Amino acid sequence: REQAQEAQADLLSELVASIRQQSSEPLAPDMIMDFFSFMRHTYYQGKYHAVSELIQEKVAHLEQILGPDHPDRIYLLIGQAFFLQMEGMYIQAEALYGQALTMENVPLLYQHLALSENAQMEGAGLPHIGFILSLLGLLHTALGNYQQAEAFFEQSGAIWQQSVMLKPHLFKGPYLHGSALLSLIKNRYEEARDLLRQEQSLLAEILGEEHPIWADTSNALAQIALSEGAYTSAEIFLDHAKGIFEKTTGLTHPFAARTFHIYAKLNLLQDDIEQAEYHCQKAIQISTQICGENHPETALILRTLADIYGIQRKWAEAELLYQRVLTIFEGAWGSIHPENATTLESCARVLQMSDRDVEAEVVRSQAQRIREEHASQNPSY
Repeated sequence: REQAQEAQADLLSELVASIRQQSSEPLAPDMIMDFFSFMRHTYYQGKYHAVSELIQEKVAHLEQILGPDHPDRIYLLIGQAFFLQMEGMYIQAEALYGQALTMENVPLLYQHLALSENAQMEGAGLPHIGFILSLLGLLHTALGNYQQAEAFFEQSGAIWQQSVMLKPHLFKGPYLHGSALLSLIKNRYEEARDLLRQEQSLLAEILGEEHPIWADTSNALAQIALSEGAYTSAEIFLDHAKGIFEKTTGLTHPFAARTFHIYAKLNLLQDDIEQAEYHCQKAIQISTQICGENHPETALILRTLADIYGIQRKWAEAELLYQRVLTIFEGAWGSIHPENATTLESCARVLQMSDRDVEAEVVRSQAQRIREEHASQNPSY
């Protein structure tokens, strides 16, 4: 499962099930290990939305076995929170991460905000602390709370920098990836690229280079290349990512939807509107099928399609899409988010092109208010 070898994993799973049918109930640690293996597998395969009910059943079964005070409950909290986050349910996910970080019966977790140079950094709970802090950083990055996200990544980074014992560790990946995303938001492209290269080295050592998670770092590198105007490099990164998905999970993976979305943005910058629409529709089809039509990742792709409609002078269709995107964003992220402002600005341009200047100015003013309020909460961004 770790190496995205689906057929071999299924054969071994069947063998395990066969053995267990002839034995007694497995011990709690074995069940926890199986649970986390299942969670990672569904994440790597991009199937987490399809198995949400099964995840809930597994969690309920394990909670009944472990009881309310068992320290291993932290693994259930982490797993549940992570999948809620993937489904765009950020507030619920944050609450579960908070529970995990305040469980005093888990070694060292209560120290997560007070790490000192002399702290014993080799504690058994530390990889999970770093993992939770990084996931909270990614969560607040998605919510547009960049200052909070940066603080979480700094705390996570302290764990990985001070403990040689924890390197290399798969849980370091979200720290590197999330820090890279923040650097990209700040237009610090070289810094973002270096962090992603570190993540790729880590993933190559643990999971191999032909893995869906590795492919998503290639997506991020393509986005950096686009921001720098390096279109040929961007296409190379995207072709590489697409090739990995074709060899492993197939093109029905949420990260593959990102690949096609970036292809569409590349096509737009190259003034190839026909190819941009083709890639955008492909991305929407995958994201809607896997993540759902009201997921913020789907909405980001819909906004690009609305931009394309604006270029094609399909103003009514574009305006409807922008309104739909705003509804999804506000439901997932709230009203004060930079992506809301970007959507309103795009809508204002379409209104202006269709000779609705007064309405365009009103919408542009709304976008400006959002940007000012967001800037007041995130002054360094």
